[in-house]
Amino acid sequence: MLESMEKANENLAENIRHIMYTKGIETQKELAEKIGIAAAGLVRILKGEQIPGIYPFFAFFNNEYGYTVEELLNSRIAEVQLDNPANDIVDDVQRQKFIGVYQVYHYNTSPFKGRENKSAGESLAFGVLMIYKERGTGNYLCLAQFGLNQRELKERHGKVEKSSMENALTYLRSFHNTHTYTGKVEFSNGHAYLSLNCGDKDHAYVIVHRPNSTSSKYIGGLGSMVSVSKGREACPFLQVLGISRYNLDISEEEVARRLLMGYPSIKPGEEVRKLMKMLNAMYSQQMQLDPLIPRLELTDIHKEYLLRGEITKIITDIVEKNLFRGLKISPTDDDEWYHFVKHFDPRKR
Repeated sequence: MLESMEKANENLAENIRHIMYTKGIETQKELAEKIGIAAAGLVRILKGEQIPGIYPFFAFFNNEYGYTVEELLNSRIAEVQLDNPANDIVDDVQRQKFIGVYQVYHYNTSPFKGRENKSAGESLAFGVLMIYKERGTGNYLCLAQFGLNQRELKERHGKVEKSSMENALTYLRSFHNTHTYTGKVEFSNGHAYLSLNCGDKDHAYVIVHRPNSTSSKYIGGLGSMVSVSKGREACPFLQVLGISRYNLDISEEEVARRLLMGYPSIKPGEEVRKLMKMLNAMYSQQMQLDPLIPRLELTDIHKEYLLRGEITKIITDIVEKNLFRGLKISPTDDDEWYHFVKHFDPRKR
């Protein structure tokens, strides 16, 4: 039995995006052609504006991938797969996809909260990340440098990309003026975990989604990173890390905007009811005649201040509830970054 139509639509949209991601389906148009429906129809389904039929929509997912209508509407496939013990084993083929050199994009961590006055592009910092397999032990290790400028990123990434693993490691370790982090990489059924250490100065921890796809290489994604901020006031710092195997030759502002992952979808509830009641009491003659509602004798300026204060409180409450309790990078966010990075594959340009 469906929990609600709204929840079913959300589950369906999330599951379709997850299937596209894991099965290597690059565009909604490609998926629509496989199903046998119009691309515009698929867009409406993803937005919850159209209810798909059993045939050909649900029949396609059942015949092609084995997902039932109930699974698509009542559950999140990605979460169910993570809970499946059969998926706990990550073979070495999946691990080897991560071997390579990546460009890294993150925000400058030095300003104290609330005191940043630079634009998103001006606050963007760069880094180089290298993931490799250690000879002899077979362990997966990593080396990273953060806080570079764009020129340093291009030079170092270009140099190590064309070098052997040993030469690249030697080259990156030669920069003593840059914080160089070394550590190990571990894998679970759905994620890769990078434990990075800069001696005793700092320790950083990065988690990225591990796509279960047929692609031969991991080309990038969004990671959540915990580290210590730089600057006069060093504090624990949580931020989004953009990772790309390719050179993102676009403006810093565009990359920075992608790291923000768009604005959250906030749905105010009871807070709005209180405001609407106040508005009715202020401006509706019919409400003013209701003996149960006190008559408001307020000037226009008093009404403006009252409404401004109430709206500010509502916005503040909603923002605090939704933005400051934690940072979550969803598979959808990661998928959008993945498709953004794919445009810079030099073999397709």
